[in-house]
Amino acid sequence: MNPFQKEHFDAAIQTKPFLRLLTDRLLSIGGELVVCWNDDFTNSEGFVKLLLEFGKTLDGSKAILKELEMSRCHQNSIRLAIKHPKKYERHIGYGLSDSLWRPHSFLVNRKTGKILETTVLREKYFSIPVPIMDSERMEL
Repeated sequence: MNPFQKEHFDAAIQTKPFLRLLTDRLLSIGGELVVCWNDDFTNSEGFVKLLLEFGKTLDGSKAILKELEMSRCHQNSIRLAIKHPKKYERHIGYGLSDSLWRPHSFLVNRKTGKILETTVLREKYFSIPVPIMDSERMEL
């Protein structure tokens, strides 16, 4: 963990102590650090509770890469889930790559169970399925 990461990680845990349970869970699966200092819904208390209660670990070794916009996984997943609602289910949670767990969205093929990745292939995923909301449809 570099000094920047340590400072931001410590600050996130101090201001949102509930993140400790999530980071402990993710690090028990693998990796060295959880990027939990982004200020978005993936580290909100409500979402973290849902993730801890219902989250599943998925293996990324057989994921399929369909490169779309980098660093736009949430938007990429929404677009494809809207375009192919019977084929894909959107998942939100965290993805592990380069020993870091990062907030992440991706798709799971409803028929085959295979992961469709839109940015960078990940080693593992920890997520829950989340339906597309009407407000997200309007944002595109």
